Amino acid sequence: MAAFYTEHYRDVARMHKSGVRGIARKLALDALGMKTALMPNKELQQKSRVQFIYIHHIFKDEEAGFEKMLKAFQQQFTFIGYSEAVNRIKTGNIDRPYMAFSSDDGFKNNLAAARILEQHGATACFFLNPGTINLTDQDQIQSHCASRLHFPPVEFLTWDEVADLQKRGHEIGSHTMWHAKLSEESIDFIQDDLAKSKAALESHCGPIEHFAYPYGRWFHFSKEALDATWQAGYTSCASAERGCHLPTENVDPLKLVLRRDHLLANWPVSHMRYFMENNAQGAQKEHDQSPFS
Repeated sequence: MAAFYTEHYRDVARMHKSGVRGIARKLALDALGMKTALMPNKELQQKSRVQFIYIHHIFKDEEAGFEKMLKAFQQQFTFIGYSEAVNRIKTGNIDRPYMAFSSDDGFKNNLAAARILEQHGATACFFLNPGTINLTDQDQIQSHCASRLHFPPVEFLTWDEVADLQKRGHEIGSHTMWHAKLSEESIDFIQDDLAKSKAALESHCGPIEHFAYPYGRWFHFSKEALDATWQAGYTSCASAERGCHLPTENVDPLKLVLRRDHLLANWPVSHMRYFMENNAQGAQKEHDQSPFS
């Protein structure tokens, strides 16, 4: 059984060969990361803001890198829970650099991520697709991972494991029933899916407040989908657009779409620090309002 599931990121990397463009990107980030390391901007590093980090997986060969990432960020940011981070943005109560964590898609190796986060006094919000929880049919897993996630087969969480995450202080959010690309769906489908995924999770987990839409770029969502998010009863909506949130008065919660930075645990710390400093440099109060307004 274990041989069917991917357990190391190196096997994923083989599937996603980066080619010339990927090599050029890494060289550019190496240079930018080195500049950030040699000439850190202390003012930017200390800028009051909320920074969301999200992952999808922590495979066995990523655990050491994730530890290294958290140790580096802990020197600069105060780690807080996801709901607290959302509330600080809505109220403008941001008096230092804060960082909150989340993870999408519900891979079983998120249990390793949770354990490592806990060792650093942090928690995460795990955005799950109820359709994949307890999923064990290998043909269905292979099809889902290939078509929806562009991944080799990966083992998913069970409901018992989701309950254990909650007992340990982590939060659960919705990511649609089956990782739907909402930009390709009708508004009727979106309204139905957001309500169904919330209800499915709540039947096991209790109240579900947070939603993150799959794929995460602005063009994967719409004003109609955002309106449907609030109508379904969620209190926050997250994207995968890079950026951070500054202290802002009078945030309109109906226009707020959270920015999150996706990081891979095996990236050099210098790359990660570059993204954080770049976010602080380019942050604007208008970032609290989505382009769908």
